[in-house]
Amino acid sequence: MYRPAFTQAQHRERLSRELVRGLVSEFGDVALAHFAAELEGVDAGHRAALRRIAANEGGRAAR
Repeated sequence: MYRPAFTQAQHRERLSRELVRGLVSEFGDVALAHFAAELEGVDAGHRAALRRIAANEGGRAAR
């Protein structure tokens, strides 16, 4: 029987991280500028929540 190695949320998190790393690696500042431009449309509370998620993921990635 097939059992997934990761939950859907874990898979999305891992895939998102790898996609962003790949984009930044390939396109550098251009990719970062587009991410920054997209974030300008996000309200301050949501941006703060995203920073907390990124901080947690950064700690997880270092393990």
